[in-house]
Amino acid sequence: MGPSGYSDLTYTEDGWFTWSKPKELMRKCTCGYRPMNPCVVYEKHTETLFLFFIYVNETESWQLQHHQNKARLCYMTKKKNEEKWSEFTEVTNLVPVFKNWSTFAIGPGHGIQTKAGRMIVPAYAYTGPENERPIPHAFCFYSDDYGRTWKCEEMLSETSTECQMTEIVDSSRRDSLIYCNARTYGGHRVQAKIDKSGFRTLTTVTPLTELNKGCHGTAMGKNNSKTDKQRINKHTIFKSKGGEVFRIPAIYYDENAKTLFAFAEKRTSTTDSDAVALVLSTGKLNIKKEVT
Repeated sequence: MGPSGYSDLTYTEDGWFTWSKPKELMRKCTCGYRPMNPCVVYEKHTETLFLFFIYVNETESWQLQHHQNKARLCYMTKKKNEEKWSEFTEVTNLVPVFKNWSTFAIGPGHGIQTKAGRMIVPAYAYTGPENERPIPHAFCFYSDDYGRTWKCEEMLSETSTECQMTEIVDSSRRDSLIYCNARTYGGHRVQAKIDKSGFRTLTTVTPLTELNKGCHGTAMGKNNSKTDKQRINKHTIFKSKGGEVFRIPAIYYDENAKTLFAFAEKRTSTTDSDAVALVLSTGKLNIKKEVT
């Protein structure tokens, strides 16, 4: 995330992107529900891009004060080689679980699909007794049937909020684990793993400093095929102007189509409650001659 109201992209010396104008995918409902926290994940078997978001009609502070979750988990999909996005779908089978939380959010950023096919959407929820202030805990939503049904992973016991996850594969042991990097209120981020024994904090790792400002975003990288070096440049995808403020970016790169999908919230101010839409801008990679 760049400065307030900006979403930035880094790119390498062997190409640049031609960007489309932002278009709205989902608008705030007249009933007050607004789409927030875009989180994108690609399902490789059905070749479907999922855009998850929360649909909420109250502020986070109100929900925490009243211990009443007003957020709903929804997603839209787009098939490979198709331009049209589906209507949004609400994950209704988890509503009974949501009622036990004060509120929750996903990502923001991107989810993953493991080599075994499990789809994972990082998330965090505020929980606790009604006579105490709710405490956030990172977890994830997951699907083992290509996104048809969704379940909740157990929550991390430590206080933790926005998070991202990736799969680490040990080819020698034919085993893998999910690494989680989560924000928290302390001086360092929470690092944890999900494996056969559950969701546990990693203690013997290099501490990562928590910056305590900004929002979680998406990071992707690809080495130059010849030099393994990159010249990092920055390009503003969404720029605030005339009462339009863009926040909370999420990015997915389609390797085959050489296209970046960049999502963001559009707001009328920097305040969360002023979110009015989710927008998409696509960047087509223009290949240049590689630098040796």
